[in-house]
Amino acid sequence: CERIRQETPANSVDGMWANTFTPTSVPKRWQLLVEKIRWEEQGEGELEKNHAYIWRQLTRSIGLRFPQTEDAAFAAHAELADESFVNPALATAFANLHGYWPEKLGAIAYFETMSSPFSHRSAQQLRLYAVDPSFYVVHRSIDNAKNGHAATIL
Repeated sequence: CERIRQETPANSVDGMWANTFTPTSVPKRWQLLVEKIRWEEQGEGELEKNHAYIWRQLTRSIGLRFPQTEDAAFAAHAELADESFVNPALATAFANLHGYWPEKLGAIAYFETMSSPFSHRSAQQLRLYAVDPSFYVVHRSIDNAKNGHAATIL
């Protein structure tokens, strides 16, 4: 439960880094790639498939309650360690840098390739406790290195 609590800042903004990219800021050769990943991370227009929404459902199912992510009370929440905000803050910050596209795509590839093995183990652990593993199952399927986001970037 504590690991899920501390993953909340990052997973509550999962895929939102792509919102900082305007279509004209992405070099033409990578526009479709970035837009495809953003569209999938945000649920392809369906709330039930939106990664941040799925995470919120998971936390609520195990009794964790947090203010809305955009609320200052979220960042000040006593149960969330300051360190839990480092990775989401860095992802948002680098997304706002102008240029650096090879570096940005490399960072995205890192996020996407690292989540698949971790997601597999996490889904198995949640199933042991009869907790819905949807968040991790979704990431295992779309972030994999064979035909998911990681493969597309690499």
